[in-house]
Amino acid sequence: MLFLSFRDGVAVQEMCDLTGHSKTNVSRAVNALNKNGMITRDVDPGDNRRQLLYLTDLGRRAYSAFIPELMAREASMLAPLSKAERRQYMSLLTKIAGGVPGWTGKSDDLDASARRMRHRFVD
Repeated sequence: MLFLSFRDGVAVQEMCDLTGHSKTNVSRAVNALNKNGMITRDVDPGDNRRQLLYLTDLGRRAYSAFIPELMAREASMLAPLSKAERRQYMSLLTKIAGGVPGWTGKSDDLDASARRMRHRFVD
């Protein structure tokens, strides 16, 4: 759900490529989320063999309820770091992610996500 909140309407393979998770694990999660009404699957109009995933209203509400707790936990974990250390941490994470083979995708989407994350960690 976190992934779809940033980039709705993607195929399972794209999620695997961008997250580094196996197709088996992502497919299991997708099946569970679909069964619980959190996401829907629609045929890709450009390729009938692919299904695109979308958050439902229920999925968006569940995501919105979960995120404040996740952000509070993140803030607690990063609290001991100074602003400079947080910048360094974000820089290192960005460098690590940039060097992982197979992490591909639309660079604009990735850059926008990185900017949002950097803002959360540093400010």
